[in-house]
Amino acid sequence: MKQLFALIALFYTALGHADTTLVFKLFPEKDSNQTYTYQIKDGLVRISEQGSNKISLYDKSKQLYQSFDKASGTISRIDKNILGQSIEHLNQQRLAKLAETEKLLQDKLKSRDDEDRRIAEALINQLKYPDIYGAHTFIKVEKTSGTKTINNIECQIYTIKRREEVLKQVCMASSSTLGMPETDYQSLRDFYHFNYSTQTQVMLAMGKSDFSHIDFEAENMPGIPIEIRLGSKQGNQLESLLHELNTGSLGSDLMQLPNTQN
Repeated sequence: MKQLFALIALFYTALGHADTTLVFKLFPEKDSNQTYTYQIKDGLVRISEQGSNKISLYDKSKQLYQSFDKASGTISRIDKNILGQSIEHLNQQRLAKLAETEKLLQDKLKSRDDEDRRIAEALINQLKYPDIYGAHTFIKVEKTSGTKTINNIECQIYTIKRREEVLKQVCMASSSTLGMPETDYQSLRDFYHFNYSTQTQVMLAMGKSDFSHIDFEAENMPGIPIEIRLGSKQGNQLESLLHELNTGSLGSDLMQLPNTQN
């Protein structure tokens, strides 16, 4: 009986301390050895990439992203306030340059017909309001009727298109299929949303909208993307593939950047 209780205690201890490591290969069909890794523990997501000097850490509770550069010993931080300041600065720069262009264009269009002025106005609106008129607004996600089994893991196939052009095909695996602890799954999903929001806000503030970032929550795409394949115009290549999944316990020291340690 004592042995039985010991096994039960060990089982619940293992459950309580289960963490997650996900290793993805980049462009595996090119025999690339490049990988990037997510290590998830207690609401923290550690991101590293083979060959990179940077190690990043995302804290779900603080909505804080920190990146440590091993080469320079410096650390950068992004949170809501820092992002807001950067977005405001980028918008001011973009709109100041655009105001000069708009004035020059209006002067040149004084002698042109209404159709030319209409086209010019549409172009200015795209530059002035990229969040409303940008190329990203034509992106749509389609859930297909197909599934795949990758390394014995079943995933749901989604197609990402801009108008009718296929940009990517993404295969999403559920947390239960992966065997991930739900808390780790939610932490990684939260990082996906933070990463999407940060990248798109910066790109739009710079006036760039020809990107294919996807907000999985907004598009109702549950799961983890274990395979991403590019569309035919991008070479129909396998962009990333889940290579390794481990739910063993991770050390707390691993989830701290050098100048955040106590």
